[in-house]
Amino acid sequence: MTNISNTDLTNEWISKPLNLSAKQVEGYFETFIEYCDDFYALLEPTAGFTKEDFIKGTQEYLKTLSENRVYGGGDSDDRARVKEIITS
Repeated sequence: MTNISNTDLTNEWISKPLNLSAKQVEGYFETFIEYCDDFYALLEPTAGFTKEDFIKGTQEYLKTLSENRVYGGGDSDDRARVKEIITS
């Protein structure tokens, strides 16, 4: 199980667009982190990304959300933004 429970998942830029409770959002992000991990394991297997990298990257990404930068529902833009954080 992926642990992002120390992240504020009640942030209005996360829970409102998804229309989910904080507990549901936590499960949602477990799936998102798995998606990132699986995608980059296939696309860039030599990059050496770990699930922990995606957890930390997702935590940092969620902190950047605002009125001008909302969560896209786990799409490719969200995935790319997490990778950008990991590699910066």
